[in-house]
Amino acid sequence: MTVTIESPTLRAVSAKATLDELQPATATPKPLTPNYAVPAGEFIKEWMDDEGINAAELARRLDVSRKHVSELLRGKASLSPEISLRLERVTRIPSEYWDRIDSFYLREKTRLATISALAEHYRSLARFPLAYLRAEGFISAPEDDHGTVVLDVLEFFGVGDVVAIEHSWADSSVAYRKEAATHPRWEELATWLTAAERLTDLSALPDFDRSGLVALQPKLNELAAVGDIDAFLEAISSLNNAGVAFCFVAEIPTLPIHGATRWVRNHPLIQASPRRESNEHLWSVLLQEVDLVLEHQTTSLHSIP
Repeated sequence: MTVTIESPTLRAVSAKATLDELQPATATPKPLTPNYAVPAGEFIKEWMDDEGINAAELARRLDVSRKHVSELLRGKASLSPEISLRLERVTRIPSEYWDRIDSFYLREKTRLATISALAEHYRSLARFPLAYLRAEGFISAPEDDHGTVVLDVLEFFGVGDVVAIEHSWADSSVAYRKEAATHPRWEELATWLTAAERLTDLSALPDFDRSGLVALQPKLNELAAVGDIDAFLEAISSLNNAGVAFCFVAEIPTLPIHGATRWVRNHPLIQASPRRESNEHLWSVLLQEVDLVLEHQTTSLHSIP
């Protein structure tokens, strides 16, 4: 029998589970995108085959040169609005259809060219825990598809290029990001912190209720004394109701931090990771971080080893 946990930051555990069986949340991998782009010409060819006409006949019907039709069919020329309208009259297929597939082709061609260019930056990501990101579902691309791996990492950090990853932390106006950038393993710390932010739906929480959190402390201490999985889940639910987010995210083995708190979009975000030896430390992390939330309502980062 299993218990389904509503929070997206925790995974299901058995009904009689101990705290050590609590599993960190993981991201849902993105579906793989094709590594090719199909020009509108391929769809025009299908129509030609169905109608039994050749390129010369299509050129006559469109009143364009055979060379222009050849370029259209091979994806070497894009569809102009005028040609799209002519295609509508010739094929009796709305021009919006031709415009849509041609626009999609151009966008996909640009995407593939971008991925090819991004592959050159793959080595610059060597200090980031790519294996961790893959294991937790944030990287979906095959390991040998370096360009798409870089793209997945950029999307994970929410930046446009590789250089911007460091700038978005070291030069950030947000205190906890600047502080994290000074850590000797800042690439791992930034990855771990960002993972929790990607896994936490802050929009689902009510506004932060400081007085409600203060009133909740005795209950949290009572639940900690019980210490089992049900008590822990009840504690998390109570924190959520007070506008406090909690994310249980996988550890990065080489990062000596297992708990952290900062303010994200006007909500305290507490995150914790399992320790390899035991998860019993979760209660101490949780209670310490709640105390920090009440003591320091700032954008600073507070971490626990």
